[in-house]
Amino acid sequence: MVEARTRTRDPKGTRRAIFKAAVTIFADKGFAGTSIRDLSRASGVSTGLILHHFGSKEQLYEAVKRSAYARLLQTLAEEGPSGIKGDILDQVRTGFYRARGNQTMQRIGLWARLEGDKAPWPGEEELVSGIRRWIADQQRTGALRPDIKPLFLLIMISELNKAWWFYKERYWRLLGRSSDDLQTDPELDEAYLHQLLDILARGTGVHCCQPDASAAVRHRKGKGT
Repeated sequence: MVEARTRTRDPKGTRRAIFKAAVTIFADKGFAGTSIRDLSRASGVSTGLILHHFGSKEQLYEAVKRSAYARLLQTLAEEGPSGIKGDILDQVRTGFYRARGNQTMQRIGLWARLEGDKAPWPGEEELVSGIRRWIADQQRTGALRPDIKPLFLLIMISELNKAWWFYKERYWRLLGRSSDDLQTDPELDEAYLHQLLDILARGTGVHCCQPDASAAVRHRKGKGT
């Protein structure tokens, strides 16, 4: 009872607790496999309060999905496509490390596809449209080849960034390497990113800033990757 009264007096804290639990549980079980009772146990909030704050499991799920693009959408809303700083390679670098910190939300996206949810997430169409306009602006200024389709480029960059964080341990093991080596090899991420940037630079016509290539060279020569 004391816990319930405390939660009632702190509605923002209650919503945060519910939301944090929802992100974790939806990532672990998907939408279909998650119940309000699961969310209640994980958050320490009663089922009644969860429904009071979010209305339904469906509405809570939509709130979680909406949060995935909230910060990027705010930048586009405030500054327009011009608010995206740097060139396409700068955006690849930013997206690469953003993907590392966003794997929980990506798992929710994978669950959604497995469950047959093919609809765009809240804000996704707006975000994609803004980035496509930015890529088109880059083409008009000569920073990118004009024959590249902006949507195709966006898809390729997004998936290449995410794939590394999802699958690097799997492929590392296929090469006969220990996962312990993977965790203690900070240069491996940079080696992959450098090669990705180099390929994109050559294919898109952007002049790569040539980040330190020593890590990539060492991995090619010393480790056979």
